[in-house]
Amino acid sequence: MTDEFMELFDAPDTTENPDPAEPETRQQVVQIRDPLDPGPVIALFGRFHGEIDRMASQVEGVNVTNPAENEHASTLTLQCKNLHNTLERKRQRIKEPYLRVTRLLDSEVKALRDRLNVIQGGLNKKIQAFLMAEEKKRQEERRRLEEQQRAEQARIDAEHRAKNEELARAVRERAEAEAREKGVDEEAARQAAEQAEQEAMQQAPAAPVVVTPEPPPVMSQTDHGTARLKTKTAWRVTDFRQLPDELFKARWDMLEKAVAPWINAQVKAGRTQIPGVEIYEETQLETRTRR
Repeated sequence: MTDEFMELFDAPDTTENPDPAEPETRQQVVQIRDPLDPGPVIALFGRFHGEIDRMASQVEGVNVTNPAENEHASTLTLQCKNLHNTLERKRQRIKEPYLRVTRLLDSEVKALRDRLNVIQGGLNKKIQAFLMAEEKKRQEERRRLEEQQRAEQARIDAEHRAKNEELARAVRERAEAEAREKGVDEEAARQAAEQAEQEAMQQAPAAPVVVTPEPPPVMSQTDHGTARLKTKTAWRVTDFRQLPDELFKARWDMLEKAVAPWINAQVKAGRTQIPGVEIYEETQLETRTRR
């Protein structure tokens, strides 16, 4: 990484504008930019692409087969790390003014929202208690209407069944009379009458169904909106050991990340055996840059 490049990055953003009064001279004029415009900041970091392209071209033909090549490769990787650290430091430095503003903004808005949450929470408890009492009344009214519906339906069914049976008996009697007039023997007449009665019962219309209107849902409605009770399915884990295997397999990386802090603390404390965990030695390359 060249010193000229770093000086270019650290230099103030300026542009050369001709002075109309003195055409032969040029002066440095600092540009005034919108502080919320990310373009200049992105462009500032965009200058690193050329330096990274140069480093990428340098490492294309690198082979490490002897001490000299190893030293050269180590120099390149340390330069990469140094540039990586430089990018991170400058990112943090440039972001800090924005973060200070957003932290103050978030803190102020959070304080306001927390106060509103307290107010709304108190109101919601009272509204929910009232609506639950009204819902209890609604369910009681619903049960009363259902019982009334069942009783009315039973009455209508009985009346309809009696009418159908009376009609079927009349059909049977008429069938028996017709069979006797034709001189059919008693048994055949009886069978013909029974068949006619069964057909009449089968063709008889069904009893009308009593429909009870559903009590209106419990809700509060104003010009600002509505408030009503809502039932949703909730859950909580009672025993992780009984959860199905597919849950863990589908989220293995997430679970490892979640338990990593605890496992790392146990390993750091000297623990060498943890049920369900394989602890082993792993070789990694460590690089340190000089400041």
